[in-house]
Amino acid sequence: LLPEESIIKLIEGLSDIIPILSVARGTFHVTNKIGTIRPRIYAENTEKIQTSIQEFEKHIPTKELAERLITFKAKGITPRMFQYNLLQKAKSSKKHIVLPEGSDERILMATKMLIDAEAVT
Repeated sequence: LLPEESIIKLIEGLSDIIPILSVARGTFHVTNKIGTIRPRIYAENTEKIQTSIQEFEKHIPTKELAERLITFKAKGITPRMFQYNLLQKAKSSKKHIVLPEGSDERILMATKMLIDAEAVT
């Protein structure tokens, strides 16, 4: 199956190269089949490990990949990164915080988390 013309134009307009497969069945069917695959490589299967490494090196520009990984800068920030950055700032400048909802279960749990993280006094 070939994608519609609008999808082909969208793909051609991408700045990064992404892998695209053309398949005989529909996307839903194929993705469900792929989802059932459970690949396993065990430590004792040295032949499979060696083959995997060779195939990776044959098809992946490893030097370019390494350079891109080293110089990667996130354009956005995930909620986990936001939380981490906020906790680091709080730890570097601990404050005494008074919370008006002192009996609310959620506030008490959040307070315990902040105390456990040594982010507040």
